[in-house]
Amino acid sequence: MSAGQIYYFTQSRTGDDNINWEKDKKTGSMLWASDTYWRMTDRWGLRGGVQYDARLGSVANGNGVIEYRRDADRVAQLSYRYASPEYIQATLPSYSTYEQYKEGISQVGMVASWPIVDRWSVVGAYYYDTNARQSADSMFAVQYSSCCYAIRVGVERKINGWENNQSKYDNVIGFNIELRGLSSNYGLGIPQMLRSNILPYQSSM
Repeated sequence: MSAGQIYYFTQSRTGDDNINWEKDKKTGSMLWASDTYWRMTDRWGLRGGVQYDARLGSVANGNGVIEYRRDADRVAQLSYRYASPEYIQATLPSYSTYEQYKEGISQVGMVASWPIVDRWSVVGAYYYDTNARQSADSMFAVQYSSCCYAIRVGVERKINGWENNQSKYDNVIGFNIELRGLSSNYGLGIPQMLRSNILPYQSSM
């Protein structure tokens, strides 16, 4: 477990003076942060973090992840992330009046990868916004790997505009061919598929 504090001795050179908290307090103690990591077993890990903003007088954001990792190709992860309505109003005032942001951001996500048969592997990811009560992003990909080449096909559906009952989504279909050297030491390509998602996988192990 770790904890820290951000203290500004001088005014930051970045920021937006149109935001109230940028006007009110430019120096001093502004942010407290903590991070916790617990490797429960060789295959299970738990990580969480939270930030408290003194300018807002409330928790700004937080996240938590629990992960099962058998090896580099066999992974299952459940995550949660949160941003308070006060934080959104202070940092993104133009979005704070949107109905879906009035209660902040609260999203749960699942990521999993697994080899299915020899040379074949799959990856899936899904993120759901509990405040908006709708999907935020989803992805599924399958890959065939050999010593000489790899073929990957994936589909992704990501939100492009929040509406109460008619949110707009972008649907993407991807196809990749990777040429490799003549080597028997080839991987299944799962780490690359995990990183290709709009919300890339981050290990908690």
